[in-house]
Amino acid sequence: MSQRLAKLPLVTALAAAALGLSPGAAASLSAHEAVPAWAAATEAPDLGRKGAWDVGTRVESITLPARPGLQGPAEATVPVRLFYPASDAKGARARYTHELKPPQLAAVLIEEDGLAIPSAPPPAGDEFPLVVMSHGLGGWSTHFSRLAEVLASHGYVVASIDHADARYEDVPGFLAAFGDVLLRRSHDQRAVMAALTAGDTAKGLPIDRTAPVGLLGYSMGGYGAVGTAGGRYAVTVPPFTGLPANARNKLAEDTAAAAPQLGAAVFLAPWGAQPESRAWTAEDIANVRVPSLVIAGSDDKVVNYAEGLSWLFEQMKGADRYMLTLREAGHNVAGNAQPVPVDAPASIIDWFGDPVWRGERLNQVVTHFVVAFLDSELKGKTDAAKYLAVPCANSNDGRWPMPFGALYDGTTAGDAQPGYWRGFHRGRAAGMTMEYRKAGE
Repeated sequence: MSQRLAKLPLVTALAAAALGLSPGAAASLSAHEAVPAWAAATEAPDLGRKGAWDVGTRVESITLPARPGLQGPAEATVPVRLFYPASDAKGARARYTHELKPPQLAAVLIEEDGLAIPSAPPPAGDEFPLVVMSHGLGGWSTHFSRLAEVLASHGYVVASIDHADARYEDVPGFLAAFGDVLLRRSHDQRAVMAALTAGDTAKGLPIDRTAPVGLLGYSMGGYGAVGTAGGRYAVTVPPFTGLPANARNKLAEDTAAAAPQLGAAVFLAPWGAQPESRAWTAEDIANVRVPSLVIAGSDDKVVNYAEGLSWLFEQMKGADRYMLTLREAGHNVAGNAQPVPVDAPASIIDWFGDPVWRGERLNQVVTHFVVAFLDSELKGKTDAAKYLAVPCANSNDGRWPMPFGALYDGTTAGDAQPGYWRGFHRGRAAGMTMEYRKAGE
């Protein structure tokens, strides 16, 4: 029998106030019609909440004629959840459901009330950059729907792939599923990117099919994203040595260069740089040349922050790159902040929370920097780049004194606060480190 996750309550009055509605207007909104509280939270940094656009969503099926796998290439259909800017969108907001089935445990029904409105009309005459999103092992297309929806509200068409990884109950099943993921992640990303920029897929959506594309990958999706960005896999060493030789050789061939459409990449806790199962050599990583943002928790034991992610960032010498470290955070830096039953097993809790960081805050901070980075790299917004050019590497060292007797007024740091991390409220830029390297460094 499935357990059911508690639904996140929607604080309609607060959401309405954040959007400038009167209390009476808030009272007239049903919980499902109101903007979710998380999307309008005033505590979020500047770009970590809903932007100017309404959001629509729909699902598109994309056929991959020769998807790789342990049993050889075969035709497959991959569902892609699309989020896009919409104008004057009306109707009930989307409810996303997914049945999460951990090995040897009962399934858990995941439900999330979204910001987007299904099949809402896109704005006439406007086109927006495409961003492809790729989840981790055993994930699903709406695992980080909040990030996707806020991105869309800031003027992007977001394509979140549902890779449909095989479920498993034992070690042999895990090894088979993991082998397929090693072979497929970058292939899926490249194929979806090519299909959505070709013009024959997702007709009617406001995709700028000539603009550079953004790519965002979490965990095994991040592993795939490094390959899609030009980090050719070192297929003669573990973890690839157990894969069929022809499949390994094809994987190396396909990742020898970055996808031609790619303009910027975000790697969220990417798998594959940890010493015991390193998927690349330093030379392979140096072949990544697109502007990149790495986001990671300093206590991530899944992908080894100290010896894995830090190594990846330093070896990415071919690219201008940033690394945002969320101090004391673990591996889950991307998933929706969603409540779970108090008796839920640990393997479920890890999908939706962090032992140290409050989930909503984690979502807000990650979204803020992803929007800033993509706005800077894909849209050329100089104001967005200012959010990344922090005055001090350690956010705790920021200076924005509060005079005695002053009231907290919700102002965020801007030009008048040059010593503080831009976009953050006074006292709330804490627990973060930002590093930057130019290509060649």
